[in-house]
Amino acid sequence: MENKPLLPNWVLPFFNNEKLNEGTRATYKLDFEYFFCYLSKLLNTETLSPNHFDDLSEMDLINYLNHLKRDKGNGRVTRRRKLSEIKAFYDFFLYEGILHKNPTKDLKINYRPEKTDYNPETLLQKLETRVCYQGNRTKLRDKAIILLLLTGKLKTNDIVDLRIEDYNKDLSILFLSEKDFISLPPNADNALKNYLEDEVNGRNRFEPKDDTLFLAGKGSKLNRYSIRSILQKYDDSISVNTLRKVVRQDEKEKMRCRNLRVHRFDQ
Repeated sequence: MENKPLLPNWVLPFFNNEKLNEGTRATYKLDFEYFFCYLSKLLNTETLSPNHFDDLSEMDLINYLNHLKRDKGNGRVTRRRKLSEIKAFYDFFLYEGILHKNPTKDLKINYRPEKTDYNPETLLQKLETRVCYQGNRTKLRDKAIILLLLTGKLKTNDIVDLRIEDYNKDLSILFLSEKDFISLPPNADNALKNYLEDEVNGRNRFEPKDDTLFLAGKGSKLNRYSIRSILQKYDDSISVNTLRKVVRQDEKEKMRCRNLRVHRFDQ
């Protein structure tokens, strides 16, 4: 789907909405070019007309959303955005009288994922398996970020503000400020060492503005939304809050077991 066809003329008024800024228009066009390319292959036609969109069913759009998740790796947030674009597309051309049916009417992607009970071991195993399965050059970065979050001692803002010099690999500690640091567990320490060994050797791919520890693909600094996207790339049901809850539950369980052992010893 790399050779994307140009959008037909009847679609172009949708992108001339004065309420859309230039960046949003560009994003819409990229998303719809891919969507039209997908439909062209699905329907085996080079030119898509309004009749094709009237004939689309809700299941056709569900299959497209599943394709975005399965083959494109789009997370829940990205798929919700693209579904919103398609809904706006139908609403616009229904109002204009060009389309007459709306298969998106009852279609939605829940914002909140279903609650899932995790413990640190199963969650870590699940995430590590999916990180390794991804097989791209960001997997070492993603694994290091996930393991640092699982220490329960770092927030997303701490992660994005870290610099290379904040990590002391000889002592396995990470400085959060001049007076504050944390000791890293072996798995997080090893993941960070592996990431840095690969990242420092590969930083000639671009010219980063500073020595920020974790960078995006083009050398820009990550933000807290980037961290959320990284997690959802591997599992839609996992968020930063999920990791915090898992860590807190694990700490409470360890404290309960410790108190139980002390109680038995006192008896």
